[in-house]
Amino acid sequence: MPLSTPKQLMPVPRSQPGGRHTNESTRPIKLVTPLPAREGWDERQVISYETSPNERAVVEAIASRAGSTWTVFIVDASQPTLEKRAAQIELLFESLRPKGYKRESFADRKPEPLDEAHIAEIKKFVETSMQELGIPGVSIALIDGGKIVHLAARYSSKELGELDVLNKDGVTTFDFGEWKNAVASRKNDDGTISFITIDPTNGGFDFVVGERDGKRVLIIRDGQHEYVLTETS
Repeated sequence: MPLSTPKQLMPVPRSQPGGRHTNESTRPIKLVTPLPAREGWDERQVISYETSPNERAVVEAIASRAGSTWTVFIVDASQPTLEKRAAQIELLFESLRPKGYKRESFADRKPEPLDEAHIAEIKKFVETSMQELGIPGVSIALIDGGKIVHLAARYSSKELGELDVLNKDGVTTFDFGEWKNAVASRKNDDGTISFITIDPTNGGFDFVVGERDGKRVLIIRDGQHEYVLTETS
């Protein structure tokens, strides 16, 4: 049902025997709920209509706009039927696409590399989101083509000294000078990213990626102490 505005549907007619609709009796609007725009639709909303308890009915109009044209999906069903067929109805609604829409595909498309400009843009987005949402801290690790691209080149700690981050042939190594070890990334249950030493002779050290005072840090904990290595370059 193409419309210039979803208000043309308000109020929706009451259904008659046989599923027919007439304009003789209409239902008042109960609630209008906006939905996220997606799959080619510029705007979507669900319009719920009032029903009496005795009817045991659900009446909704799901309106989707593409350009200046609205397409409306009407649901007029008894509660038991809707509960039984809810999955099929949702699948039908979510399958609706505007005319001429083609889903974006990244198949056979080469991704752009994560250069300094892209990384700076991502950091700016994260910092802005933290301020708007009141998030005190986050940890970020970016991996491009199997290589870690968002670790600083060098970290420093008063207790542990200098740590150089080396990347060669797709392998990342943490180098303390007298001691160095290859590392692998891991996503932790709390959403943070860790780099774990994988050399059997010195394995098991856990470096948690974080950010403090606007600088990248690596955090090591041994149960009683916390050591923070802060980026220097």
